[in-house]
Amino acid sequence: ARHQRSASNFLQKTVFGEMVGNQPPQNATSSAEVQRPSNPLKNASIASRLLFSWPYSLMKIGMKRTIEERDLPHVLEADSSDYNRSLLENMWDKEVQRCGSCRQTCRGIRYTSQWFRRKKPCLWRVILHDYIKSLWFTQIKLILIMLARVIQAVSLGQLVDYFGEKQGSDG
Repeated sequence: ARHQRSASNFLQKTVFGEMVGNQPPQNATSSAEVQRPSNPLKNASIASRLLFSWPYSLMKIGMKRTIEERDLPHVLEADSSDYNRSLLENMWDKEVQRCGSCRQTCRGIRYTSQWFRRKKPCLWRVILHDYIKSLWFTQIKLILIMLARVIQAVSLGQLVDYFGEKQGSDG
């Protein structure tokens, strides 16, 4: 049990980003030392996002000289490791609660499905749920594009058949 607690403590400190001893690495520079511009994506319009013109100022600096740390913008909140760590922790806590409540309510009842018999929390399920939740709109878009290509190919084949029949009967 002592070994399991120390392994769990180690994983919590390394996986969830807590630093051992609360000291930053020696070669790391503090973000307070470097003045950074605000992130251009934060206030970018829809057209700027679609045409990917929002990083133009950074590319312009990169064409003139080497980009330095002070030229790089702040990271967006949704892209920060603290935000994503807390999001993953919350999702993991919900998974643990789900498995705990399943254990309490499913006792004495025999289920044939593997889904209901799960008694341990599953990290893969949490990651898959986050992936599907964050990319559902992209998946729908890709399905529509795929369907459009299939419909285009079928329509083109029918068009060739239609004009091929007319040409064959005239000749």
